[in-house]
Amino acid sequence: MKTIFWILAPLLIFNCLLLSELRGQVNLDDGLLVHYDFNTDPDDKSGNGNDGIVVGPMLAEDRFGNCDYAYSFSQSPDLISIPYSVMDGLTAFSVSMWIKTDRQGVAFTAANTDRNNEFFIQVPSSGGIITTSRADPNRGGQAIQGTMVVSDNEWHHIVVTRSSTDGTMSIFVDNKLDISTNEVVAGNKLPTEPLQIDPNGLYLGNDQDCVGGCWDPNQQWVGNLDDVRIYNRELPADEVSALGNVDEFVSYPSLDLGADISACESEVILDAGPDFDSYLWNTGETTQTIQVSSSGNYNVTTTFLACSFTDHLIVTLIDTPELNLTFDRTTLGCNDEIVIEASEGFNNYVWSNGETDRILRVTTPGTYSVRASNLCGDLISEDVVIISVFDENMIQSNAFSPNRDGTNDFFEIPEALRGSSLEVFNRWGTKIFESQDYQNSWEGEDFPAGTYYYVIKNPCMENPIKNWVKIIR
Repeated sequence: MKTIFWILAPLLIFNCLLLSELRGQVNLDDGLLVHYDFNTDPDDKSGNGNDGIVVGPMLAEDRFGNCDYAYSFSQSPDLISIPYSVMDGLTAFSVSMWIKTDRQGVAFTAANTDRNNEFFIQVPSSGGIITTSRADPNRGGQAIQGTMVVSDNEWHHIVVTRSSTDGTMSIFVDNKLDISTNEVVAGNKLPTEPLQIDPNGLYLGNDQDCVGGCWDPNQQWVGNLDDVRIYNRELPADEVSALGNVDEFVSYPSLDLGADISACESEVILDAGPDFDSYLWNTGETTQTIQVSSSGNYNVTTTFLACSFTDHLIVTLIDTPELNLTFDRTTLGCNDEIVIEASEGFNNYVWSNGETDRILRVTTPGTYSVRASNLCGDLISEDVVIISVFDENMIQSNAFSPNRDGTNDFFEIPEALRGSSLEVFNRWGTKIFESQDYQNSWEGEDFPAGTYYYVIKNPCMENPIKNWVKIIR
């Protein structure tokens, strides 16, 4: 089994093929005053230095699922301040942005001391886009309103343009023209004068009923904003479409520690894969790979472009221990058993007599061994020879001298044989002594010195013991 697991992950790739193709037909940098891609910050990516200032909104996922590539607005007043000079004095302009919301609110607002609605982009309760420029605050209906609903909690591309010729304003939703007119709802013509924006009057995220303040919680933008671009010209439909098809998909590295590991090794290497910004293992290590030498649960948390990923696995390191047999004796008595234990740490055991438990209980003499195995292989133990105490060779002494000197005065048999039946015969086959429960008490009595023959029987013996004994006087 492999002990090193390499996780191959793709490098960071921004898919800009479509954008390159579109830029071969249109120039999306022409007249670009500011570009907030919101890729982890509110900085201006146009190169003009018009960075935004975030007051409240939090980084969030964009329409491609990229972490921290958009801003989320939730409570009043969540705002992003834009330098007023970006739009002050413009006659023709275009504002492109991606929006996501499920309620009414103001996404873009420009104001001065005379008109708090110098320019705005709003989603009303009806769900279409409302916009205006240089509205007269003393007259009602000073806006144009589209009909394409965008308050469905899905991402939508919104572009609002203004013509310097006759003040015509157009609203595009998802690359389609929703409305284009130079008349407001009330019927009067839209003005053509340049925008006049107060130095503290340009914001994303709410409507200002007085310059830089008087924020209305009911008009707070609740949702996400992304990829805000402002141009000093009126964008045609093909450029609007090109902006709507800009692809910012990010290919993230893949975090996959793989399946749980069972390895016949003393250590393994875990690899979280390359290209992440940071690594943190539950061991405290912060490297892409770690070396582990003990079984257990391991997990790693990685980050990439502020996204966090976590994976875990179980490592089981298997070794093959020594195979030893333990027992307290090798001599088997009557109605007796000897317990032989094999070493722990193996999955399977097979004894020479076919038994498969780790512990073998022996009740008959013989030679015993065991084969033990685990995932890393198997071993065979040494032999254990078990003998019975009831053996014809167990009586070692073949003579006794009944002279009552306290030494070797009786015919003695081993302790294990006590209680057996004993018969003693002379050389002519005549039985001269008999006991059904012999207790080492025969002292030869008055029989003359010489050789005599005996038979010992015991229920624990398969065959009787037949032998001779000599009386010495």
